[in-house]
Amino acid sequence: MSRKISILARSVIAIAMATFTILSVSGYSTRPDANVEPTKKPVPTYEPLLVEIPTTVQTKALVFNEPKPIAIEKLSIIEEPVATDYAYGFTLRVREMMARTLFKEANRPYVGDTEASKVVWTWLNRFDSGILWFGYDMEDILTKNNQYVYDETAPVTEENLELVNDVIERWIAEKNGATNVGRTLPQDFYFFYGDGKTNYFYKWSSGGLGQPGDYKIYYDNSLGTPYDN
Repeated sequence: MSRKISILARSVIAIAMATFTILSVSGYSTRPDANVEPTKKPVPTYEPLLVEIPTTVQTKALVFNEPKPIAIEKLSIIEEPVATDYAYGFTLRVREMMARTLFKEANRPYVGDTEASKVVWTWLNRFDSGILWFGYDMEDILTKNNQYVYDETAPVTEENLELVNDVIERWIAEKNGATNVGRTLPQDFYFFYGDGKTNYFYKWSSGGLGQPGDYKIYYDNSLGTPYDN
């Protein structure tokens, strides 16, 4: 009996060893977790990012607004003249400038309206002449160097301003076709000089600005006067 058990035991051991050998050769492990396929982390796949590049690039142009001109008006404390006067350039500033000139050139109020008005007429005669040497406009004529004694600080008296306005109205009436408007100086007399008491009004014999050989022709008061003094 023991002999049979011994033979049976040897047979079992032999079978077990053969089985182990077969499994070892085949690479099969007897560990509990060795036969489970390991979970592999998926390898990410990347698709190329396609960016469409435009063949033309549009840009917004910068627009710079040019500064607009600013109209600067000359101010006066006196009401503006009517439109017909303004059309000739007789702004209130121009009238005041002539009134200031009278304060210096006519020795007002000691000189009467007749003599003082002649100074205003020389100004208007120069404007009518079209001779650019006298000046380009009403203001330029009064402020030209070595001509009229214009002083911006001289007062604008009521008396002088009234006389300036009176002569201007006569001049405008003449432009509108009136005759005998009350001139105190002929149209071709542009010049005068004074001795401190009296002004002497004259023109050159050539009728212009004076050339070598020309002589002065003095005004003889032949036109009379519309004024009382």
